[in-house]
Amino acid sequence: MNVFIIGGTNFIGPAVARELSEAGHAVTLFHRSAKNVSMGYTHIQGNCRNVGDLQSALRSARPDVIIHMVAYFQSHIAVLEKALNGHAVKTIIISSADVYKGYEVLTKLSEANLIPVPFTEKSPLRDVLYPYRGKLDTDFAHDYEKILMERAALRSPVLDAVILRLGMIYGENDPNRRFADPIQKMASGGEIH
Repeated sequence: MNVFIIGGTNFIGPAVARELSEAGHAVTLFHRSAKNVSMGYTHIQGNCRNVGDLQSALRSARPDVIIHMVAYFQSHIAVLEKALNGHAVKTIIISSADVYKGYEVLTKLSEANLIPVPFTEKSPLRDVLYPYRGKLDTDFAHDYEKILMERAALRSPVLDAVILRLGMIYGENDPNRRFADPIQKMASGGEIH
């Protein structure tokens, strides 16, 4: 099977590409930079916000399945739909557990009561949209909303979409370095409170 991964050179992307390749699939990575380029895969450089870049890459790769690792905004779905030009393709959209109301409670976006865990596909979603607006002064923080992105993907007439909501993932390639501070404190003999 031909698998086209949008993103895939950072964080969990290399592990996904490796697993797919080891299972015998042809993997094409579509990404912005030449950094972190893994050998053994086809690489196409471009921007997933640019319809022309994405359309050209899809035409070249002719994927059976698309995995969108970096779909953060509704606009990512709109660009992918335009790039596919009406050709339906099975698409796995990587989302996150921050869409759940439990995230809203945990991060004090609302004063709601605790939410039962573990979360399921039927667990309630956040009521507060755009959770990072006003917290960070970036375009990313202003536009980030995976709830709206998921809805757009599931309503799409050309994306045969499956949403995969990942919990908090951390590890050596975590760009947010979620555990860097406590690990550095422990390494230097400090205490964690």
